[in-house]
Formats: sequence, C-alpha cells, structure tokens
Amino acid sequence: LSILVLLLISIIRLYLTSSEKKIETQNRQKSEMRHKQLVDTIPHGILELDTFGRVAYVNPAYLKMVGFDEEEILSKGIIFPSLKEAQKTSAILKIIRDNRPNPFPIFFRHKTKYGTVIDVQMDWSYKLDELKQLEGFICAITNITERKKAEKMLKEAKIQAETANETKSEFLANISHELRTPMHSILSFSGFGLKKIDSAPKERIKHYFETIQDSAERLMVLLNDLLDLSKLEAGKMQYDFQNNDIKILTHKIIN
Repeated sequence: LSILVLLLISIIRLYLTSSEKKIETQNRQKSEMRHKQLVDTIPHGILELDTFGRVAYVNPAYLKMVGFDEEEILSKGIIFPSLKEAQKTSAILKIIRDNRPNPFPIFFRHKTKYGTVIDVQMDWSYKLDELKQLEGFICAITNITERKKAEKMLKEAKIQAETANETKSEFLANISHELRTPMHSILSFSGFGLKKIDSAPKERIKHYFETIQDSAERLMVLLNDLLDLSKLEAGKMQYDFQNNDIKILTHKIIN
C-alpha cells in the first residue's frame, strides 16, 4: 500500500511539474508575442546589433524608413552615405564596447535605398546575457531630417535678425549725427540773425536765412528717411520712381 501511495505521489508531482512547465512556456510565448507586436507596430525604427554593429533584428518601421527589405539590412547592415561617416560611427561603437559608458544619443547620416540621405538619432541600451556579459545593443532609430532642417532655418533666421539689428543700430548711430548737424546749423545761424538783426547788412541776414532754410530742408529729408524706414519695416513702403539728372544729384551730395 505504501508503495502505491508513493507511486501516486510521484505521478501527481510529475503531472504538476509538467503542467507548470507548460504554463510557463505558454506565458513566455504570450510575452514574446506581445513584445513582437509592440516592436512591429512602434513608429520608430528598432535594431538589434551584435557587439560589432552587425544587424541581428530589424522592425518594419526601420525598413519603411530606409526603403530596404529585411534580407538586405541583415546582410549589408546600416548603409552610410560615406566611408568617413561609417568610420566615425564604428569608432563610437568601439568606445562604447570597450568602456561601457551610460547610454547617450548617437547622431549620424543614413543612406536610403532611394539614394537620399537622412539624418537619424539612435538611442540605445545594452543587451546582456544571464551572466551580465555584453551580447549587443538594442537601438531605437528616429528620422530627424525635418527637425534638422527646421533647426537650420531657425539658425539662419537668427543670423539674419542679428545682422538686421546690427545694421539698424549702425544706421541709427549715423542718422543721429546727421540729424544733429543741420539742427546745429539752424540754431547757430538763427542765433546770429537775432543778435545782428539791427546791425548786420541785409545780405548777411539773407545768408543766415538761406542757410537756415537749407539746413531745415536737409533735416526734413532725414526725418522723411526715418519715416520711410518705419514704413519699410512694416511692409507699407510706397515707391515713386522718377528720372533724375545724375550730375545735379552728384553736385548736391558733394555740397
């Protein structure tokens, strides 16, 4: 009887162990299926690389990004637009493999099957085995080409704005001097006229008034130029094209 009981207990244990293993296998398969579905539907490219940068796995989003099929990527690996780009990325990978730093973004250029070159950002993490030995890398690839273009446009716009501000500051510095000159002339000759109105000959007084008028006209031109500058910045500038005698214009500028 005792032998039968022991045999029965052994059979039950064997059944339970088999059931546990079966459940464990099913759970692992379900987990792997969920993981695969997640990786296959994520919008970012996913790569699994070995320690030397050879591609071991690639998801559909990455294939769509670069235009190659899975066999081409697994056999050729990441396609760089130049040898220099490939050597730079290879050097970074060697530093990571030898020094095990904390993960950091890697930026490089990727050549697609269509011949175009895209800018990508690769975020990665270490893939370790059960003994914590390095097996490779899990990488997320993001196409940042449009972002790079936008950054370049913003940088160029910033440079243009800074140049415009410098030009404007220089213009205002020059125009302030130009404004003071005719104003000083107006104040000086009007003062002379008031002091000598009873003693100076009419020709001298006339000269004072002519100088004042000429300076006032010059000042008015400068003020109009300032107003035109404001209109130009506001996009409300109106142009009046006329024929001019270059000889007369040159004489006015010199004098």
